[in-house]
Amino acid sequence: MKIKFLAYLLFPLILTGCASVNSYHEPSTTGNQSLATISGSSTRGGVFAWTNTLISAIDNKPVNMLLWSNESKIRVVPGAHLFVVDAGFNRSFSNGPYSGTVEVRAFLKPGINYRAVCKPENEFVNVWIEDGSGQRVSDIISGKYAATSIPVVVPIYLPG
Repeated sequence: MKIKFLAYLLFPLILTGCASVNSYHEPSTTGNQSLATISGSSTRGGVFAWTNTLISAIDNKPVNMLLWSNESKIRVVPGAHLFVVDAGFNRSFSNGPYSGTVEVRAFLKPGINYRAVCKPENEFVNVWIEDGSGQRVSDIISGKYAATSIPVVVPIYLPG
């Protein structure tokens, strides 16, 4: 019983120890200059057709994904940055899901909200950064994608 209790007590500490020490830390302030924000995005073209992007690293420092969603705004010091974007999409009921990772460089201006966007095209997924008005502020970067395996749940009705 004591061993089980200790295991439950120590498990979070072990996980914390495995976390990356060199992860991205949001700036709290830059003096008189305001910060920029960046987030992922999500679009839906039907029940089984969607795209999602998530910022997974900024300037080669992983973003702590524990509390982030694709809509979470990450504060960033204005200027040039390298963003690692995880892009996922599904084309139809029987075509997907797929995912790929792409590196995108963009120059962010203070006080502006940005988001990463993706669009699948043939065997590539195109990713770019755009501002709140939908203006592209980076090059469109194409990356390969692969099928993502997810467990298939088939509901079965058992009369009882």
